[in-house]
Amino acid sequence: MPRSSGLRIGLVSKLFNNLSWFSICAVRTDVLPSSVVDSILFERGKHLPIYCLAPDGPGPEALTVSNSRVDLAQGRTFAQASLSEYYQALRLASGANGEDEAPADVMFLPLRALDPECLVALDEASVLGRLLEHCDYLIVEDADLRPEDLVQHLRRFSLRRLAACDMTKAMGLTGNYAYVLWPRESGEPQLGGERLW
Repeated sequence: MPRSSGLRIGLVSKLFNNLSWFSICAVRTDVLPSSVVDSILFERGKHLPIYCLAPDGPGPEALTVSNSRVDLAQGRTFAQASLSEYYQALRLASGANGEDEAPADVMFLPLRALDPECLVALDEASVLGRLLEHCDYLIVEDADLRPEDLVQHLRRFSLRRLAACDMTKAMGLTGNYAYVLWPRESGEPQLGGERLW
């Protein structure tokens, strides 16, 4: 890498989420948004395609299918209650161990989760630490790198020489997370975000 002759800012935009894990998981309905599970159609079990798309059914607008993301402890899913049986079938077809019948309080939904190994270089070094050896600041925007994932990575590699600020709320982002990282000796930039590390 050429020597820096001035301010150098690195940008990693939506790269790590391309390497995320994808799975089908059983999700309890009590952790889903009330807009998904409190509708009359859902309570009556009439949110499924077999009812909504029937000739005398309420039509596709009654389907509970949304691209709204739902944060879970293990990752992110989407509010797609009407597709639960479809995702359950995908799970069974993939050979995952599961029950033939889902309990009434469980839905099967797609789950995306960060693969923490995507932040590790081939020589077992931290990708973020390595980038900040060559940059004054590093901006990371990613769909699956949650604040707790970033802190866990920094802790795992004992990157005490680095600082990190969560800019997600300050930038008004809802679909992605955004962070600024820098070496502590550079001094803290004037940012409106939340200091993480």
